[in-house]
Amino acid sequence: MIIDKLLKLVAFHEISNHLTLKGSFCLEQCSKGGVSIRIGDDLLTGVKCEDLPELFEAKILPMVRR
Repeated sequence: MIIDKLLKLVAFHEISNHLTLKGSFCLEQCSKGGVSIRIGDDLLTGVKCEDLPELFEAKILPMVRR
C-alpha cells in the first residue's frame, strides 16, 4: 500500500518532523486511475508503489531539505 511505503521512506530518512502525510479520496482525479498524491502545489496522478522511491527522492526530499 502506498501510504505504508511512504511512512517507511519518511522513517528511513528521519524526516517525520518536517512533513505531514494525510489520506484523502482521489483528490477529484478518480477517473485517472491509480493513486493521486499532492506534494506542495503539485498533483501527481496514477502513482504506483514502484514509483515511490524515485518520486520521494525527486519531489519530497528536496522540499524538506530547503
